Amino acid sequence: MLEKLSFRNRLLLSYLLYGTALVIVAIFTMGKISEENIKKSSQKEVIKELAEQKAFFDQYTKDAEKKLFAIRDSKIFKQYLSNNSDSNIVELFSYITNTSADIMQLRYLDKNGFEKIRIDRADYNSAPILIPNNKLQNKLHRYYFEEIIQLNDKEKSWYSKIDLNIEQGQIEKPIKPVLRVGIPVFVKNKKVGILIINIFMKYFLNKMSNLSLYNIYLIDKDGNFIIHPQKKYNWGKYLNTKYTVKNHFKDSYQKILNSDEYIGERLYSKLIDLDNGENIKMIFEPKFYKVQEQIQKQVNEMLFIMILMILLSFPVAYIFSLKFGNLKEKVDKLNDLLELKVEEKTKKLQELNETLEQRVKEEVDKNTQKEKQMLHQSRLAQMGEMISMIAHQWRQPLSAISSTAGVMKLDIMMGNYNKKFFEKSLDKISDYSQHLSSTIDDFRGFFKDNKEQTKIRLEDIIESSLEIIGSTLNSNNIKLVKNYECNEILNSYPNKLKQVVLNLIKNAEDVLLEHNIENPTIYLSTYKVNKSCFLEISDNAGGVPDDIMDKIFDPYFSTKKNKDGTGLGLYMSKTIIEEHCGGKLECQNDEDGAVFKIVFVPEELDKFKKGKI
Repeated sequence: MLEKLSFRNRLLLSYLLYGTALVIVAIFTMGKISEENIKKSSQKEVIKELAEQKAFFDQYTKDAEKKLFAIRDSKIFKQYLSNNSDSNIVELFSYITNTSADIMQLRYLDKNGFEKIRIDRADYNSAPILIPNNKLQNKLHRYYFEEIIQLNDKEKSWYSKIDLNIEQGQIEKPIKPVLRVGIPVFVKNKKVGILIINIFMKYFLNKMSNLSLYNIYLIDKDGNFIIHPQKKYNWGKYLNTKYTVKNHFKDSYQKILNSDEYIGERLYSKLIDLDNGENIKMIFEPKFYKVQEQIQKQVNEMLFIMILMILLSFPVAYIFSLKFGNLKEKVDKLNDLLELKVEEKTKKLQELNETLEQRVKEEVDKNTQKEKQMLHQSRLAQMGEMISMIAHQWRQPLSAISSTAGVMKLDIMMGNYNKKFFEKSLDKISDYSQHLSSTIDDFRGFFKDNKEQTKIRLEDIIESSLEIIGSTLNSNNIKLVKNYECNEILNSYPNKLKQVVLNLIKNAEDVLLEHNIENPTIYLSTYKVNKSCFLEISDNAGGVPDDIMDKIFDPYFSTKKNKDGTGLGLYMSKTIIEEHCGGKLECQNDEDGAVFKIVFVPEELDKFKKGKI
């Protein structure tokens, strides 16, 4: 009885220590995982979202600028300036205003500040109205007229501050946020007036403010809020709220105001490129951090439940120790049964030995089928990446075709037909179309399975692969450094080699982006040592960790954190090179990162007359 009690006490003590250790490890691990995941994920998403909002803002303002230059350069406007006839000019101004629901006001003012033509829109999307001559005003001393009329550069536009519309010296109610864009008008190199557009900013600002995952702020150079998640603090400079970025971001407001770009623990700010002297900055604050507090609360509740369960388990351990004596009888019975099982297994082994050859053949067939399945999975994964690359390569030519056609259409509508310009534009569209066609040929040729060896150069294999993936690397700002010194003619299978090279380059791209490497670079080189030809692909991402270096060529082993890796890329690359192309693929680390080296010996290549895949 004493022995059982002693054992029970030891069991209880072990359980207590294990439970305590489990709680400590759980607290530390869950806290770290939660904190790091939230910080990394939130920071990436907020930078991406800010870039999209900034691009939307740039497009929103540049459209107005393009409309002003289109009006100034049109034949209708030039005829109006020469003979002061407004029969067609009013139609032109009305048409331009109708094309954009965000135009609040479109005007032409002469050099003395008198409004000559003015189209107004009361609210976003409402019908534009021509202001009669008896209601036109003189704006000679308004700041925007004085600043635009001073511009001497015909190609330069002027942007106002983002402010509230003022009529008769008073802020218009309800408030109407407005941005003004203007250009000077010249006749024979003499300024005769200005063109100016007032843009409704309410639509743009509301779109920014309504993002579900972020709080978004716009501030001027003095820290006054233009927009704030709490609308009562909007337009602080004009409504005199006396609530600034200093009040809201007490710990980081100086870094926000003094830096063009600032990444804080819980916010991200960036200067907007709007040349109006206001130095507007956009601040993103993820609402996700509010969720973090809830996550921490749930973690604490879960830890409390775990501790409670450990305490409640003590009676179970006590009962278990009392019944331990019964286990010996069960063990004896199990020993008897085990002897019987051993005899049965011995007989089965004898039977298996008699049919061993047949079973080995079956297993070999299974392994061959498994290899084919792995290849199929790898090809499907690469096909998905190829489709992504096609979409990326097509995006720019399609955008250029659309842009060129749009300019031609606008010229026709404004009577600016120019035969040479139209012929040149059509030639561009034809070139873009041919580029799209050649892209399809590149990707279609990649998946052709050539059964016969052909003469190849390693340098040609690399360049052919870059035609497929090069634009993707360029869009991710990944630099390519090439050093070709081999120039040897080899007999091999170009599509299989291209598959391997593409896979190695894509892996290098993924690890560079995953680790957010500054100045990401991929190095591509060929050289010859004695009779051996070498192809090396390396990067500056830090290399493969030593503890997994001997596993990277294993099937289904993947280090990709985004969970979309199949774990077959490197395995199939090594299989293709060493079992089907007569070469050798190996990996090592240098001072910058991982180096994947493919080695070919011309004499060995002659042994591989036909591919096995």
